[in-house]
Formats: sequence, structure tokens, C-alpha cells
Amino acid sequence: VRDKAVVSTQSTGITGMNSKPLLRELMALPTRLAGLNIYIPTETATYEYEASRKATAPLVSHLLQQKNKISAAEWHQVQKEMKSAHSEIGSKKNSRLKKQLEELKKIYSCNAASN
Repeated sequence: VRDKAVVSTQSTGITGMNSKPLLRELMALPTRLAGLNIYIPTETATYEYEASRKATAPLVSHLLQQKNKISAAEWHQVQKEMKSAHSEIGSKKNSRLKKQLEELKKIYSCNAASN
């Protein structure tokens, strides 16, 4: 409910009209994909939480071992694993957003053709 109120207020203030769900989804896309980068928290929270867990998993794993010291080689490995996870997360997010944009284009083109 709160997300809907925020979304309505933001989109009305930006566009000067009550936005329709499709317009709101377009506004949620990053600017490089023609959006305004105003995310819809209820739609991104689960994804972002899982991405955060994956990116920090190597560090958490090391911390759970409760070692007092970490060697430079171990720390380098942890950093390498985190960087790799971060890169994979970014690639998946880009693919998901591009797919979302393509779906919105199809919907808008169908709506425009029917009007």
C-alpha cells in the first residue's frame, strides 16, 4: 500500500498526470534504458536481497570460521570471489532489465496499434 502511494505521488509529480502501471514500469528502468531509475521497491526487494547475499557469501563464510587473522592470500581469494559474484549479479540484472524493456515495448506497440 505504501509503495503504491509513493509511486502515485512520484509519477504524478514527474509526469503531471496519474501514471498507468505500464508507464510506472517504464519509469522504473535505468536511464540507459530510457527509464527514470525510480525503482519499484516491492518488485526489486527480493532480487536485491538475494544479490546481496550472493555477493557477500564469501566474506560471510570466512567470518563464520572465526579466525583471528587472515593471510593476504586468503583475503585476496575472498575479494576475488566477491568480485566474481558481483560481476555475475550485474550481468543477470542487465539481462533482466533488457528483457523487461522488450516486454514493455511489445505491450506499448500493441496498445498503440489498438488505439
